[in-house]
Amino acid sequence: AEQPELSGWRRHLAAWRADMRPILQDPNQQALIALACVFPLRFSCFTTAVALFASDVMGAGPRELGLMFSIIALSQGLAMPLGSILADRFQGGPKKAIIAPAGALACAAFASLALATSGQHLFVSMALQGLSSAFVQPAVGAFTAEATPADRRGQAFSLQRQAADAVALGGPILMGLLADTVGCRATITATAVAMAA
Repeated sequence: AEQPELSGWRRHLAAWRADMRPILQDPNQQALIALACVFPLRFSCFTTAVALFASDVMGAGPRELGLMFSIIALSQGLAMPLGSILADRFQGGPKKAIIAPAGALACAAFASLALATSGQHLFVSMALQGLSSAFVQPAVGAFTAEATPADRRGQAFSLQRQAADAVALGGPILMGLLADTVGCRATITATAVAMAA
């Protein structure tokens, strides 16, 4: 029997699914999509549980919170040129060799936020977040370009962005609920575990 012709939006959705299937079935692309979700997950926890933790436990006010979050951008900006050079210099597998240790540093530094007992500890942990991002982000971008056929790169970047946006949309709500339910330290620890997974 003949298949009925799909109507407008269904036809476009079916075509989109067919186009995306090769990307979604590629293990490298799956890993890259998961990595893209780490940054908004981390940011969601920063803006909720970490900020509440710093305010409640450490007595941080708006000035200290502003400095704490600015240190991420400062350390990332200073280290980004080196991270970019390394991402361009290494081909293939070595990019994963940049992503893995920098990602491990990010997870360890994030987990250490839950153990912080001083403002200095918080500042160092936040600086390490920026430092690790300076190496992870260029390597992820370069690896995406390398692991994706030229005619699929826009789709690959789009899928990463869509996944990240979904996490950015629901993440702050989830982190706020977790912080209210189990506390800020447990929420920070759970986020570090999710980042490592």
